[in-house]
Amino acid sequence: MPEIEISDNLKNAIEKAMENNYVKKSRTLDTKDGDINTISIMILLERFREKRLIEGLGILSEKVDKDFCTLSYIIKCLQSYKDKGIL
Repeated sequence: MPEIEISDNLKNAIEKAMENNYVKKSRTLDTKDGDINTISIMILLERFREKRLIEGLGILSEKVDKDFCTLSYIIKCLQSYKDKGIL
């Protein structure tokens, strides 16, 4: 896995998002070992500023209520929050 510098705020937001059973089950933000999936985070940071990503992951942890298995689902959710003015 590539190494990136993840701020404490972003790390906390990722951990909060993974408290949602659907996000955790998807394994999109973490690895089998339970570490943060740096590739997924790099992709998310290419699409969203860190501050917006932190806010979006917080919303995601509360709103996701169905199974999913791809990072593109998270991207679509975050983009829809942004488009609706929630984010």
